Amino acid sequence: MRDLKLPPPRPGEVQLWDTKMGALKRTFPSSHVAVRQLAFSANGRRLAVWTAKSFKGHVELMDLASGRLLVAFDDRFLASFGSTLPWLWLNQDASRFLTAKYLGKNIEIRNTADGKLVRQITSPEKTHLTGLACSFDGRIIAAGVGGPVNQVVVWFAADGRKLLAIDEREPITKIAFSEDGRFLAYGNGKCTVVVELKSKASP
Repeated sequence: MRDLKLPPPRPGEVQLWDTKMGALKRTFPSSHVAVRQLAFSANGRRLAVWTAKSFKGHVELMDLASGRLLVAFDDRFLASFGSTLPWLWLNQDASRFLTAKYLGKNIEIRNTADGKLVRQITSPEKTHLTGLACSFDGRIIAAGVGGPVNQVVVWFAADGRKLLAIDEREPITKIAFSEDGRFLAYGNGKCTVVVELKSKASP
């Protein structure tokens, strides 16, 4: 592992670095000033950039090989996040993206090509989102929810059906899937739990 001394990017700029060689591979300029969140597609070919200017939600999809801007659009749901840091995920082929906000209630799945809403998943009644993750293949979504009860809830992305819900004593803020989607790990800063999903994850 080598230490890299990276020059600060310009406002709204995203830099792609080769960490092995320590070389800047590409720079992605954005039309907006503040870069709020980034997400790579699982196949490593696309980069989604969530930017904000005057609290307007804006999504840009970049091709990593060429640096070309593929899609750009404003989004009212993202604009509603205000100063809250959003969650953003791309599915494997970057055809859809998932967004939600910390302490919000809704998870939205949209087409990358036009931003059209495909599906909305809502946290259980009287709860809010405290953590979120999507499997590498985009099939399964897991969220920590807090409120009167604290849970980890897992849904199928294709139809929003609930796969399982696990009760916890404290809010879950960190969630991650293994690359093959077989295991789900989550924690709250005090302990980490790993759950096997393979036998339960058929849609």
